[in-house]
Amino acid sequence: MNKLVSKDLVVRLPSIKYIDDKVCDTWARGKQVRTSFKLKNCVSTSRPLELLHVDLCGPMRITSRGEKRYVLVIVDAYSHFTRTLFLALKDESFDKFLVFLKNTEKSVLNQVFNIGIIGYYCTLHSAYLEAFK
Repeated sequence: MNKLVSKDLVVRLPSIKYIDDKVCDTWARGKQVRTSFKLKNCVSTSRPLELLHVDLCGPMRITSRGEKRYVLVIVDAYSHFTRTLFLALKDESFDKFLVFLKNTEKSVLNQVFNIGIIGYYCTLHSAYLEAFK
């Protein structure tokens, strides 16, 4: 800052002596890094399909060979089993998710209890419950 003032490089900068070790409060708060969360020693679920995390990514700029632009990622919190489904349209996500659930519930003989969906949790969860009534 002192160089900017002495060489008059910035218009309307007050000509005062700046102390190097003193910074603005808002700048200091912006540079603070939050510590990460502590890892859990125990598993928060007790069986497969008790909690699923679902994320829909897209649209991607470059389509796949099958003209797919969206990616639906489903992760089981207990086993960390990850399933990736590729979709051409965003509207296909719920139907593909239901097919995945029905097939998985049959093979594992467990029922899905909680669905952690990034973005639209309430909408998809209530529609899921209505579909299985």
